[in-house]
Amino acid sequence: DNLTGVAFSNDGTKFAAACQQSGVPAGASVWAVENGRGIRTLRGLSRQIARVCFSADTKLLATVAHDWQVGIWDLSSNRLLHVFHMPQGLYTADNTGLAFSPDGSQFAFMAGRNAMLLRVASGELIQNWRIPPGRVDELAFDPAGHLYAFHFESADLTAETLSRPR
Repeated sequence: DNLTGVAFSNDGTKFAAACQQSGVPAGASVWAVENGRGIRTLRGLSRQIARVCFSADTKLLATVAHDWQVGIWDLSSNRLLHVFHMPQGLYTADNTGLAFSPDGSQFAFMAGRNAMLLRVASGELIQNWRIPPGRVDELAFDPAGHLYAFHFESADLTAETLSRPR
């Protein structure tokens, strides 16, 4: 009914799509670009998927649902590795930043007032940052593994809500 998120693999051969479909459980579909054929549908979250993100080697896929659940799947085994109940952002989950480190060992999440770094294998929290309230969160790792964040914030750094972006 409504496409809510798309992510392409680095090699351009696959893409993941999250859709809102009436009467269908939440999920993300992975497709082969070369022929448009569906590869698999991943299930395990309770709500509609808002954003999707591949790891650099396309072996992992992360999604965030509108109830702030984050799922991480191992695509080679078609297995759901983790479901995290993340801190709610200030707006809708489609403002969430998601990123895998270049080697796929770490996963970063950012929404609203929180940014987190997790170890993929164990689900262990590595780092949690409290950030000024904001929206339009984007995350990216560079090839050396440095994490970068983009986040609209209020011009007033002491603000508890987002008033005027800067």
